[in-house]
Amino acid sequence: FTSGTTGAAKGVVLTHRDVLERTRAANSGLGLTSEDKILWVLPMAYHFYVSIILYLEVGSTVIVSADYLAGSLLETAAKHAATFLYITPMHVRMMNSDQSGRALPPSLKRVMSVSAKLHPQSALDFLAKYKVPVSQGYGIIEVGLPIMNIAEAAEHPEAIGRPVAGFEAKIVNEAMQPLAEGETGQLALRGPGMFSGYLNPPRSRAEVLHDGWFLTGDLAHRDSGGRIVLDGRTSSVIHVAGHKVFPEEVAAMLDHHPAVLRSRVSARPHPQMGEAIHAEVQLRPGQAQTTGEDIIAFCRKRLSSQKVPATLEIVAEISTTTSGKVRHG
Repeated sequence: FTSGTTGAAKGVVLTHRDVLERTRAANSGLGLTSEDKILWVLPMAYHFYVSIILYLEVGSTVIVSADYLAGSLLETAAKHAATFLYITPMHVRMMNSDQSGRALPPSLKRVMSVSAKLHPQSALDFLAKYKVPVSQGYGIIEVGLPIMNIAEAAEHPEAIGRPVAGFEAKIVNEAMQPLAEGETGQLALRGPGMFSGYLNPPRSRAEVLHDGWFLTGDLAHRDSGGRIVLDGRTSSVIHVAGHKVFPEEVAAMLDHHPAVLRSRVSARPHPQMGEAIHAEVQLRPGQAQTTGEDIIAFCRKRLSSQKVPATLEIVAEISTTTSGKVRHG
């Protein structure tokens, strides 16, 4: 099932062939073997048909962390000599904030962040602290793990990278026409192991695809080096005084504040600007002294004026899906 971030979760039909093709395509980028020890902290159900099946297929060891706290991850990585850490941007931020002085073990050479856009400064801070670059991976249940930033993670942490072997990606407009470098459009994918259809209501793959391409619903662009950079979701763009603002970019900046655990950004009607940005923020434990004004001032120094939240509310909790993503709508 999809994670249901913006609506009801959809059942995704996968055949045995789909699963085998997507796991093998993913490992053409990851290069995992029976010598690897993967430190795991995410919900397995939402990563089963690429990650977990792949680990079992190649004979890697899976180390299940007791919890998602930075101290536990660092302790477990050292105890079991983990070689690969598979986490989300939230875990990256938490590890950046760890004050224990613990380091990652020499065995751990690779870290991959998935599930949401990673703020490049978080990746740079992690590299400076732990001496290991954070690679972004782009996973989607209908397609698998088709894009990764393996070789260029240190130099270009903002990018999700390039398609793995067998996959193709293009950035298209509403007419399915490819866009030029630097232009934002919808990310379209095709390759091995794509889903066979949706469960309820039933729709075959042929009914969903556009000339063989799957439209992800994610907005992205290619940079000057051909790398793919995520910008936001097609359904979430906020129009502020004629400017398109991606709430994912604003949320990534809010989440980068040291006192913020997670955030949610949405649009509110505005009589002059059309729409204005509203933010909800959940603070980390022990950070109750942080105010909304503090966080907005942090954003003003780092975002252009139209991207700064017009209103910000500190809330007790921001709900997440069972896959750990912030729930919208």
